[in-house]
Amino acid sequence: MNTEILRCVQAVFQRKSFSAAVRDYGVTQPALLNGVARLEHMLSIKLFDRSPRAVEPTVHRARILPMIDRALATLDAVASEARRLTCPATATFAWVFHP
Repeated sequence: MNTEILRCVQAVFQRKSFSAAVRDYGVTQPALLNGVARLEHMLSIKLFDRSPRAVEPTVHRARILPMIDRALATLDAVASEARRLTCPATATFAWVFHP
């Protein structure tokens, strides 16, 4: 399971549209659809009901989306903390001018 697939699924959940998620996330529609299909296959559950006019989350959404949100937030926090540890803030200097 990779973060890109989880972000794609999160975008579809949030936007309730594959097309809108494609625009927001910046991937092609086939890539997004394939990512969602791979995750659904991996989890052995259907995440979305698709129709020509709409995408509706299935009943599994209530359990799965919060977990995806937490997982992505945790991964983002790890990356942020690693950046903080490797690039500590530089000291701030106060310049004092005397006439």
